[in-house]
Amino acid sequence: MPLTIKQNTDSSVSTTTSGEAVQDSSSNEDGEGNYKWEWMPGSPDVRWGYWQLDKTMNLNRTAADFYLLMDLSIEEEDEGRFQELMDWLLPQFLRYTDMAVGGELRHAANLLKSGSRVPKPLAYALTTGKIPQGRHEAWKAWKFFRKTHGSQALRWATMTFPKFKGGAFGGKPWANIAKVLWMYETGTLTPVTFVDTCWGLQHNGGCYFDKAWPVGNLKHILDANLHEDFDTLRSYASPSVRERHIAIMGQDYKGE
Repeated sequence: MPLTIKQNTDSSVSTTTSGEAVQDSSSNEDGEGNYKWEWMPGSPDVRWGYWQLDKTMNLNRTAADFYLLMDLSIEEEDEGRFQELMDWLLPQFLRYTDMAVGGELRHAANLLKSGSRVPKPLAYALTTGKIPQGRHEAWKAWKFFRKTHGSQALRWATMTFPKFKGGAFGGKPWANIAKVLWMYETGTLTPVTFVDTCWGLQHNGGCYFDKAWPVGNLKHILDANLHEDFDTLRSYASPSVRERHIAIMGQDYKGE
């Protein structure tokens, strides 16, 4: 009997961020997923050049492909495509999560609660402008900070975010996001569990992917996975993934 693995909704690592949202899109593209590492060296936008994110990622299609191919891989019927997707998606989610954490931390310079104490290396970077106030500048500076301090920098982030005041920035949602990346880097989460968890992460203002990609109907797709609504998942998937899933699991498959 096929087993369906759903996205992780463990309250200890699930979350809800703020800032400029990428232009939203609710279109349901029928194109085939191109799960190759493509980036834009020399791009003035640090997301695509410096952090090497794939600007063209279609989150709707990728999420649907992820869960359908995962379902097929359990039966060893995915023809190796789930691993192919993971090889492309894992570094994208690792880079994106790292970048987003650093960008949110820039607000600490102005939004920490009175009397809050921040780990000294992070406090120094924030107060001296080593992590600047500008979003793109902070994204770039954080990468250097992380190379210097490693996974410990993520621990400092999880300690600092709950000390933000107001509720619009930082807080428990961002502490959770930083914790998820730290858990992967320290071996607590496997690659598949990390990616699976990332799909459901939320910041203060909604889906945490909105710093780089249109979130479109992503929540609708994730809800479909939770409720084993394979018709909806197939409608957003790449044609070849949809056709493979129907051929192996059957048109009327309900996840039993």
